[in-house]
Amino acid sequence: MRKLTTKLFMIFVCSSCIIFAQNNTTNEGTNSGDQGNNNSFFGANAGRNTTANNNSFFGTSSGQSNTTGQTNVFVGRNSGRNNIEGNNNVFTGNSTGLNNATGNFNTFLGTFAGRENIDGRRNVYIGGNAGRNAVGSGNIFVGYRAGFNEAGDNKLYIENSDAETPLIYGDFNSDQIGVNTNIVPDGYNFAVNGNTQLEGELVTTGRISIGTNEDDPEYLLTVKGKVHVQEVKIDLLGAIAPDYVFYEDYDLKTLQEVEAYIEKEGHLPNIPAASEMEKKGINLKEMNLKLLEKIEELTLYTIAQEKTIKEQQEINKKLDKRLQKLEQLLEN
Repeated sequence: MRKLTTKLFMIFVCSSCIIFAQNNTTNEGTNSGDQGNNNSFFGANAGRNTTANNNSFFGTSSGQSNTTGQTNVFVGRNSGRNNIEGNNNVFTGNSTGLNNATGNFNTFLGTFAGRENIDGRRNVYIGGNAGRNAVGSGNIFVGYRAGFNEAGDNKLYIENSDAETPLIYGDFNSDQIGVNTNIVPDGYNFAVNGNTQLEGELVTTGRISIGTNEDDPEYLLTVKGKVHVQEVKIDLLGAIAPDYVFYEDYDLKTLQEVEAYIEKEGHLPNIPAASEMEKKGINLKEMNLKLLEKIEELTLYTIAQEKTIKEQQEINKKLDKRLQKLEQLLEN
C-alpha cells in the first residue's frame, strides 16, 4: 500500500512538472508540439518543432516546421507547414501558406491560397488557390485563383480565375484602379476597358476627355468626335447680350459701309475671318452672340427699308392720283 501511494505521489509530481513546463501549451496528435507558451497544437506533427509562443495550429502537419514564429493561426492540413519564423499569420485551408517561411502579417483563406509565398508580408488572399504562386508583399487577392501568378507588390485583384487581366485591378503604389484592364496610363487613377453605363450623378472637379487622352487644359470637357444632345444651355457669365444694337448711341454702319468692309476684308464686321476660325475654332457662346448681333442689325436694316418702302408707296399713291386727274383733264 505504501509503495502504491508513493508511486501515485510521484506521478502527481511529474504531471505537475509537465504542466508547469508547458505553461498552458495544449497538444493532441502524434508528434504534435508540446513546447513554448500558450500554444494549441492539434493533429499529427502540428507545431512539432515550435519553441515560440501564442500559436494555434489545427490540422495534420500544420506549422510542422515552425520554430520561432509567434502568434500564428494555421487551420487545415499542411497549412503553414514550412513556416519557420513568420509571425502574426492566419492561414485557413488545406496547404494554405504551405511554404511561408518568414513572411509576417499574412491572411490566407482557401485551399492552396498563398501556397508558394515564402517571405511576402501583409498579404490578404481569399479564395481557393488565390495568390497560389504569388511571392510579393502588400497584395490583396479576392476570388478563386485570383492573382495566381502575380509576382509584384501592392496589387489588388478581384477575379474568379487566374486571368492576368482581372475584373478589378489595382495598384496601391500609384493609387490606380482598372476595370477589366490592368493597364492604367500614367497620370490617371481609373481606367475601364469596355462600355460603361452610369445611373445617377457623375460629379468631377477635374477635366474630362472623350475620344482622346489629350485634354485641353483650358476646358473641363474635351471631345474628339461628334456630340449628340437634346439641349444645350450656356450661361453668359459676364458676356453681354447684343441688345446694345437697339440703343440710340449704337454706331450702326450703313449698308454702303458694310459693303465696303466686305470688299476690303472678305467677311462681315465683328465676325472672324474663315482662316481664323479654321485655326482657332469657334467659341459657341461668343459666335452665337455675334450672330445675334448681326441678326439684330439686319432687323434694323429691314425696319429702315420697310419705312422707306412705305414712304415710297405713299409717294407713288399721290403720283398715281395726280396722274389720274391729269388724264381726266386731257380727256375733257
